[in-house]
Amino acid sequence: MIFLTDKCLQELRQRFPDYELEYVHPTPWGFVDRVVRFYIPGVSRNIYYQYRTDGLLTGIVELRFEGDSIRYPREINLMNELYQTLSFMMALFDESIKTHERTNG
Repeated sequence: MIFLTDKCLQELRQRFPDYELEYVHPTPWGFVDRVVRFYIPGVSRNIYYQYRTDGLLTGIVELRFEGDSIRYPREINLMNELYQTLSFMMALFDESIKTHERTNG
């Protein structure tokens, strides 16, 4: 699991400057369920990439859309792993998502 410090968030903004980042603060009773969302430029805010921790403190990267998700099948526990995974998923899905949005509005 990556502890999402201000420094980490700044690094993510620098690494993915075209994406709007939203940090969802952890619940008041603990440090689980930390979430960073990466909104795809020019696409509905209902579709986004998300890094989060689960109740077992496992780092997870997902593509979230309309109530469903595609989860990357490995735990993400280092910033370099997060960069690589997000870059891979963005390269794989972004163009198809943007084409779908243009076609279907």
